[in-house]
Amino acid sequence: MQQTEQAWELIKQEIDGSRINKLQLSSILNKLSLNERKNILKLACNLISRSLKQNEVSLSEIYIRGKKMRKRLSTVLSVLNIQPGQEKHLPKLPIYATVKRAVLKLAEEKAENEISEIAKDVTSAIRSGLPANKNNNLKVQILLLKRIGRMADVEKEVLSAYREETPYFIAEIKSVYGSENVETAQEKIEYLKKIPGFLCWAGVEALPSEIKRKIQVQVGNTLFMENVLTERDILLLLRENGANVLSELLQFRMDQPSKLKIRDIFIKALDEHIKKINAFDGLMQVRLIQWPPPVGRKIKKMTRKILKIHIKKSPNEYSKLLIEKIKREVTEKLPKEEVPFLRVIADEVSSTDYFENNLVIMLVDELLKGAPVEQVKNSIRIVRNKWKYALKRRVDELINDFVETETLQDGKISLIRTNSFRWPKSIKSLNIPGIPEISEIKREIEKSKRRKKIRIDWVDTLSVVEIQINSGSAILTLPQYWIVLKLCDIRSVLISDVKSAIVTYKEQIAPLLRQNIVEMSKDSLCLEPGTNFNNESAWTDLLPEFIEKEKEVHEEKKKLLTNLSIDSYLTKELKRTSPQKKTEILNRIVKLQKVLPKQVDQRISVLTQRELLSYNAEEDTLSYLP
Repeated sequence: MQQTEQAWELIKQEIDGSRINKLQLSSILNKLSLNERKNILKLACNLISRSLKQNEVSLSEIYIRGKKMRKRLSTVLSVLNIQPGQEKHLPKLPIYATVKRAVLKLAEEKAENEISEIAKDVTSAIRSGLPANKNNNLKVQILLLKRIGRMADVEKEVLSAYREETPYFIAEIKSVYGSENVETAQEKIEYLKKIPGFLCWAGVEALPSEIKRKIQVQVGNTLFMENVLTERDILLLLRENGANVLSELLQFRMDQPSKLKIRDIFIKALDEHIKKINAFDGLMQVRLIQWPPPVGRKIKKMTRKILKIHIKKSPNEYSKLLIEKIKREVTEKLPKEEVPFLRVIADEVSSTDYFENNLVIMLVDELLKGAPVEQVKNSIRIVRNKWKYALKRRVDELINDFVETETLQDGKISLIRTNSFRWPKSIKSLNIPGIPEISEIKREIEKSKRRKKIRIDWVDTLSVVEIQINSGSAILTLPQYWIVLKLCDIRSVLISDVKSAIVTYKEQIAPLLRQNIVEMSKDSLCLEPGTNFNNESAWTDLLPEFIEKEKEVHEEKKKLLTNLSIDSYLTKELKRTSPQKKTEILNRIVKLQKVLPKQVDQRISVLTQRELLSYNAEEDTLSYLP
């Protein structure tokens, strides 16, 4: 009994924080029986609970004191858990659970007061930027209130504190920092970093990340609703080379809604920035600024988005731009920085018939002028991967038609022939029969190709001849040559006759009229030899220019490319191997071109009706008709 009382006195002193002889206490406890140990442990737990509740200090200090007490007593009383011999051991010491229950009980009793204190401390930190709760531990307060299920109340009070204080900072930024010049714009962005709850957490670092995110969203919404940051600020910095400040702005560690709002403001500013210049050139200037890598990626996305918007507004304008760039690539290397933008344009316009037809016209023009085929192929390679299959195939066939040009009389005659059936209307298939020597050459070629089951369509619009003019020479298309032969023969040609023989008569006679090689009669009904008809120096640069008229793209017209692609595949496959099983070739086209079987079947029917293909119903086979 005496030993029990002695041990109890030492334990009370330890709970009160006095220094004791721990070896003496351990020795006494070792001598106690199991029941005596249980009793003394029970008394110790009750005393711990009372001691914590009687403290007239803050909740966080009680928590810290209880934590220290638990650690000391767990060490001192650990001997109670060691029982020599065969006697039953005590379970785990209940010191931790006792301290936890006592502290949480106090937290429940003081919750309202603690929540109110947190709100006051946060408000003070917002105003001063000094650490909240100098005497208390904010992190401990929030931890305990979370454990008793009062986090919703804490969150409500903290958000309310920021809601009340944010307008003061907005008023200050509006009154002090305007959007008059680049210096004030820079200062404004610098001030944004100091606004509490947006990017600054001075004094309230201990707030949980979930609450911080909600504060940031709330403050960000308020800032952008009040137009604290405007397009004009971004515009000033763009024009005055404020890339460093803008980079910093785009790298702010903000909530996602604020990031999106800043991105939208940035996009509007960029759009305004390029209004007075070509969008392509303006956006290229922005992209060429030395941005840090993370910001550079964001700038690329934004400029790409803006460019796409402009392309959709004026697809034909950007089609022309892309074609000009491809044309330039034939003779000189484009800057590599332009290539990503050109691919964006190609992605948007390559499915339009306006782009396709004008691309074909440009390629034809370059090939007629003698551009090497490999250079032409390289020029389209930069954007080719953005084209659909149908356009890729058409361009390949076009180039192939020029590769297979029938060149005769030491290159003085070049006859273009095609099997693609897909030339634009301004360069449609044309066979002029009124030139005997050319017609004879064509017949010989047709005869030799017929044996190989190759059908030939002549494109005299593009075929050229070299003729002798006095001591010089000139290169003309066959339609121009036909007109010149008529004028040499009868000195006058009716416009109506030219129009009926040559669909592209306007383009064909335009260079001849410009050089005064031919001229209109007084009544404008005939073509007559002009003042330079016999002047050899005027017979230069006479190849026609074909310009496709601008037109809107309709869904029905988009189907044309698919149909033509199917037609081309069918004819080429069956020319190579005939007959073939209809189902097999149909399935190949469906898989390759990703079209419906119904579409392929319709094209087979059309080609069969035109007597380009024949169908054997009994064997279910298709054959090519030469």
